[in-house]
Amino acid sequence: MNLNENDNGLSSEEREKFAALVRQRRPAPALETRIIGLLKSKGLILMTPTQRFFTAPRLATAFAAIALVALGFGLGKWQSPSSRRDTGLETFILLLHEAGSVDEHEADKVVEYGNWARTIAQAGQLIDGEKLRYDGRLLRRVDGQLEVRAFMPREDVEHVGGYFLIQARDYDEAVKIARGCPHLKYGGMVELRQIDKT
Repeated sequence: MNLNENDNGLSSEEREKFAALVRQRRPAPALETRIIGLLKSKGLILMTPTQRFFTAPRLATAFAAIALVALGFGLGKWQSPSSRRDTGLETFILLLHEAGSVDEHEADKVVEYGNWARTIAQAGQLIDGEKLRYDGRLLRRVDGQLEVRAFMPREDVEHVGGYFLIQARDYDEAVKIARGCPHLKYGGMVELRQIDKT
């Protein structure tokens, strides 16, 4: 690299030192990377916007997000309604009606319901199922205005405490599946309804 007299107002001595630096060997790549990293961390070298975006933590977060989206998409495709319709099976919902609030044996029941759900899932008959929280919200229109109020079922009134979505050929097969639901064992009622494919 040649410097002329007008370069940055350098004296002849400064130009000679600069020229000597240019002629020297480049430092080892590891040393150069370490020094540049140190200078950047001290704010003496600014990163470009692209370099600031592609830092290791951001890249790791981006890859994790992409992996989660892909996993969610894969699970969604596995359980999507359109793929269920291709099987020729009908979809049914089991609404679990119960009276009263949660009792002290609730944890044992959850395990039993989970075991039953695993059994019908292994048979390819379970689509989804969840226990519903005891509280909720009621929405309705009153005089043209939307009214939203907290809902807590009375203990003496029957309410829906959970659901299962299953697939079966017809009502007869759906009844056979529903018959094994532990909810019946504990005095609850199971309402079986077919999903209308609209």
